[in-house]
Amino acid sequence: NESVAISKNFDAYTMLGGIYSDKNDKFYDPEKAELYYKWAINQNPNRSNYVKLRLSRLYADNESVLCDYEEALGVLNGASDTKGSVSLQQGNIYNNSNYAGYDKKTAYECYEKAAHNGNAYGMFQKGSMLIDDRNTFYNLREGVKELEKSIQLGKEPRYPGDTKQPEFVAAHIKLAGLYLNKNYEVYNVELAEQHLKEALGDIQHRLQKKYTRKTERDISSLESIYLNLGKCALEKDDPQTAKEFFTKCIQESQSGEIRDNWYTEEARIALSEVYLEEQDYDAALKVLTEPEQKDEKGRIAIQEAKIHLSLGDIPEAMRYYDKAVEKGNLTGRYYQAKIYSTAEYGVYDITKALLYMREAAEADIFVAKAGVAKLYLREDAYNPKLAAYAINTRIQPVKNLEYITESTPTSMVSGSASASPRPTGIKSHAP
Repeated sequence: NESVAISKNFDAYTMLGGIYSDKNDKFYDPEKAELYYKWAINQNPNRSNYVKLRLSRLYADNESVLCDYEEALGVLNGASDTKGSVSLQQGNIYNNSNYAGYDKKTAYECYEKAAHNGNAYGMFQKGSMLIDDRNTFYNLREGVKELEKSIQLGKEPRYPGDTKQPEFVAAHIKLAGLYLNKNYEVYNVELAEQHLKEALGDIQHRLQKKYTRKTERDISSLESIYLNLGKCALEKDDPQTAKEFFTKCIQESQSGEIRDNWYTEEARIALSEVYLEEQDYDAALKVLTEPEQKDEKGRIAIQEAKIHLSLGDIPEAMRYYDKAVEKGNLTGRYYQAKIYSTAEYGVYDITKALLYMREAAEADIFVAKAGVAKLYLREDAYNPKLAAYAINTRIQPVKNLEYITESTPTSMVSGSASASPRPTGIKSHAP
């Protein structure tokens, strides 16, 4: 009841600010939230630490009409940081690329301070930067330690009798992605599966509570969990369980408003791959096309081409590779070059192979860069000068081969871009 606040009640002001600042609430009104938060701070400055944090988050929301990062930082002046919450919020602001004062180094220092003060979320953010930022902070093992610490700290009771279920779903999923990636030194399928199941348990426990509804964030997390549990099953040579989890991922996406996202697309391709291994070609195609997918990046078209290639239908495979290229996925050109450069497909054409391989190389497909040099060393295209040129200009700049896959752009392996936090997908196969 808004009239309760007339009595200048600090708690009422704070509660009303919380209601009006909740985007999921029908009463969402950031300007009213700002007003009540300011009243609460003026009413009782000694108890205003938590309110200042809320107001700062309101100002730091780039979707809000009130968005002002300097205000978001300024309102935290004088706030107590005994639990690291203020340092965490400051780090989040400096780590926001929409902020004119965006500064990763300052953000890291803030997260480090929050972690030092025992803030589990600060540990998570610090660990994430150690893992994701390959240019400045990269330290995989230390990053993993910080994430593990954040989960353990989150499980500890905050006070005697605390029954709150810890929910560090993001940390569990991120760690699972690292443990499931063979390119990382910490690869461990058992640990990946353990973290995914803990994340699943955290979400399910919370959703069982009365008046709790499933959010789009929950759906996205569940999609990621099911997708990666399917990948764990494949690593353990259990395709039947993998199919069940991939199917759950696809079904989960249908329960929300967001469709055709990365997780669903990855699950469809992975499930199709399992069916392809079982030589169930109809099922492999059906899971890709029913219901019809947007396939904005041409990844599904690449998989469809692979299925038709397995069926021996070269023209249809080429058509789908062309479809992928039309969507901007030049990996299709690499695969076409492989077909034209391999006699077993009956369409051998070294000229076309070179043309398509060069096109893929120019699109920054790493394996195509090496492919150009290899083709120039063949007897019917022998040109050692061009092979050497391809090696010197395209291969040498790549300094780190740890993260290379067939479709990995050179920028991701030469240190100019951060690797994705998501785990690698089912291995892509060249013809």
